[in-house]
Amino acid sequence: MLFLPPYQVVLSTSWSFAGAADIAGLKIRTIGGGMDLMIRALGGVPVRMAPPVIHESMSRGTIDGTMLPYQSIVSYGLYTLVKSGSLNENFGTPVVTAAVAVPPLIVSFGPEQAERRAGDQVALDVESVVDGGVAGQETLG
Repeated sequence: MLFLPPYQVVLSTSWSFAGAADIAGLKIRTIGGGMDLMIRALGGVPVRMAPPVIHESMSRGTIDGTMLPYQSIVSYGLYTLVKSGSLNENFGTPVVTAAVAVPPLIVSFGPEQAERRAGDQVALDVESVVDGGVAGQETLG
């Protein structure tokens, strides 16, 4: 598992941000679900939108700010718009999980060598799927 930096409130207004209670009355871009509930509980107005639209929405005043890790401010070009925000708060943390299942390799001497060869073949099949997919299947992404 990979834990990414926590979300922070990033504002395009010069609104002073001293704590979570300062979100009250602000239109904050969220990703939905629990983040919507949190913003509502703090008195803010959650606005769902895709990340590529954040810059335009903040520059037009459609939203007052967003919740993103600070690293994403550069990625989306928001550094020209940001005037204030939270520091060392944790408004959620994205988690990336990846897993690959590999069958056990059976090592033996004698008549069980056939099992070992079959295990090797299965491992090679899994490796080929991870490296390039299975023939006839489309890769998404």
